[in-house]
Amino acid sequence: MKPVSKYEMIRQVLSELKQPSYRYSQITEAIFKLKVGEFDRMVILPKSLREELIQTLGPRVCSIFPAKELTSSQVSKVLFAVAGDERIEALRLNYERGWKSYCISTQCGCGFGCKFCATGTIGLKRNLTADEITDQLLYFHLNGHSLDSVSL
Repeated sequence: MKPVSKYEMIRQVLSELKQPSYRYSQITEAIFKLKVGEFDRMVILPKSLREELIQTLGPRVCSIFPAKELTSSQVSKVLFAVAGDERIEALRLNYERGWKSYCISTQCGCGFGCKFCATGTIGLKRNLTADEITDQLLYFHLNGHSLDSVSL
């Protein structure tokens, strides 16, 4: 059975509460344009709707949480906690010419076993959900980083 994405869940909540159709646009605008990462801070929405979103989806828009971040002038490595008490890693690479590239995990663990990579050393656990994959980029976006280039 295919997991339901957070965006489908938001539509479902809006439908069940008989909210006007523009509410979905308000939510996506808050996330992607205003960079609001918590439902409670989406003050354009009625408090009762914010509370229902929190009850259904949790307080944060992202389904993953940064557990550790290491940053240098060229690279930021973020270790994220995901469902099942597992960890995944994403990288933000800063290039001298001013653009950034992101290396995003699509699996929890990896079958290659590269010694330099935290993800590779744990072996392959499972494929990530669409939300877990896109939330890695959403985390960087919500923290003010442009998304120039992405590698999976």
